[in-house]
Amino acid sequence: MKIEASIKSSEKAGLLHVEFGGRLLLTIDGMERNLWSTLIGIEPDNCLIIRTPKVDGIESKLHKGNQVNITYFFAGTVYGFQSKILNNINSPTSLIFISYPNEIKRIELREHQRVDCYIPGHLGVAEQEYKGMILDLSTKGCRFSMIHADQLHFEYFDVGDQLSLNFIIPGSDAIRTLQGKVKSIIRDTKKMNIGVQFINLDIDIITELKAYIKGIIDFAGVFPE
Repeated sequence: MKIEASIKSSEKAGLLHVEFGGRLLLTIDGMERNLWSTLIGIEPDNCLIIRTPKVDGIESKLHKGNQVNITYFFAGTVYGFQSKILNNINSPTSLIFISYPNEIKRIELREHQRVDCYIPGHLGVAEQEYKGMILDLSTKGCRFSMIHADQLHFEYFDVGDQLSLNFIIPGSDAIRTLQGKVKSIIRDTKKMNIGVQFINLDIDIITELKAYIKGIIDFAGVFPE
């Protein structure tokens, strides 16, 4: 069941788009990790009722007044708001009551939004070409990983070096060549990870990257766990 409840605020007015049973991503003050929950109920202008995540140590963080940030996904858009814990119960089931939001923010898919991935590609630096794997990706850059036991093959790399990256953006059928530069280098005896910053991307490539990233986020629900 979908609910569209009015938000009354001196700063902003809008609608709280939610669905019973919808997934919510919680950031509770004092907890080191984000937690998944579901929406159980709502009393407009008063409170939301959500299921208590089943993780060790959460009970001590559910005291009245503790802040919780909520992020959720609805109809192709990510939304977020701040709230406070009002109460929690453990019987007949474990539930958290949080304050009704005064402001809902629409979270745009920004250019720096980064998603995990495993995309094969080729990196070219200083007239050398290296085969490897893209491990995360945004419209601003990526992390490219190469596995090799011999560090001498990596001696050409330095922060600031110009590079090219060739790979197929999932959903496309053509090999794309992206220009960039080395932003960071992390190496050990078996592999080297290169932080890449893209430079002067063509608008068509940016569009393809955004479509791929949005698809990953849509599939994950909100953000990759």
